[in-house]
Amino acid sequence: MKTTWSEIKNQVQKLLYADDTVNNEYEKYYIDSANYAIMEISRYVRPNIEKITISHFPDENLISKGGADDFAPLLHTNEDILYTAQGAKSFYFEADGTGTLNIKNESGTIIKTVEFSSSHVFKPYKGFIDDNGLITLEFTGNYRYRIRNIALYGGLYSSSEEDIQPFSGYCVYDMIDLTMSADEGRTFLAFAEDFPVMKRETGFGWADCREMRNYVIQKGNLLLLPRSSPGEYEVYYKKYPAKITQDTQDSFEIDVDCEAVFLIPLLMAYRILKEDDERLAKTYYNEYQAAKEELLSSPVKSIIMPAEIWMSGEDGYGL
Repeated sequence: MKTTWSEIKNQVQKLLYADDTVNNEYEKYYIDSANYAIMEISRYVRPNIEKITISHFPDENLISKGGADDFAPLLHTNEDILYTAQGAKSFYFEADGTGTLNIKNESGTIIKTVEFSSSHVFKPYKGFIDDNGLITLEFTGNYRYRIRNIALYGGLYSSSEEDIQPFSGYCVYDMIDLTMSADEGRTFLAFAEDFPVMKRETGFGWADCREMRNYVIQKGNLLLLPRSSPGEYEVYYKKYPAKITQDTQDSFEIDVDCEAVFLIPLLMAYRILKEDDERLAKTYYNEYQAAKEELLSSPVKSIIMPAEIWMSGEDGYGL
């Protein structure tokens, strides 16, 4: 059974040694101090861990050669740069400089023209191709420019150009967007520290997963998975705790691990008293730190999988 908001407030009142008169003065700080404490504990002490499975199957690039050269910038000087593929439905490229892309059909007729212009920044361009035959991308122009990450895709995800994938060595997944809840709003707080990204593989025992290390995290919420390693990925993250508001009922159960919820009143009392009674505030903060360290040092059951199946391997997997 979880601790309720009413129980938290009663415990804080005892720590403040407050009668009804004093407590009424402090009550206006309860909500802010409670949210501060809940967030601190959820991020650094006992996070609630959730999992999402990402289906990572990037679109096949019909003109890809499968190497690092696919992503290397090409300098246009005098000669046109050409790419061809059968059955392309959309295109993508990035350009730095000024030039023109002519998209031609099998008979050599220009079916679409894309003018591009940028200065010292690679700008992305993409669009649909309305033809079923052989397609040629013809990059031309009167000036020097660079192009990179050129792709022709044979399939479509939707009728929106927004769903045409960028072509790069990594595909970007925004964890905030992927885990957004219609009822709770934002649920992603941060990635789990221990083994946050696991790839589903067969033949590896329990859960058929193993650690994936060849990934990149940016800005705290963006997960970059390598295009060259398609598959299903289990991503573990700290869940954003439910906030206390003016409308929170006394019967509301605090969204913090039951082993750590007792830390909330100590942090709240510290937060409330630090301006009025520095000595007592420091006492409660020291008690919080001692209890926190004891909690962190106690053994915790693995939130992901038993250690015996974390296996060493090639291609960036394992320990």
